[in-house]
Amino acid sequence: MFTTIRAKLYGMMLSVLVILLLSFITTFLTLENQKADALIFNTAGKTRVLSQKISKEAFQIQYIKHRKRK
Repeated sequence: MFTTIRAKLYGMMLSVLVILLLSFITTFLTLENQKADALIFNTAGKTRVLSQKISKEAFQIQYIKHRKRK
């Protein structure tokens, strides 16, 4: 198939370019799919932080009320 050194070099360079292109496409598609996952995780994290803040505030209110009674 490849008879000359020049043809072999072109074939190798073409192979490297195809591999790089496939790698780029795969990376791009993977990152696009992970954007949705990141949004879900960020929303869950914010919800957790807010629920912890609400719990802390409720505990502090109860603690202050209890201290005033004594």
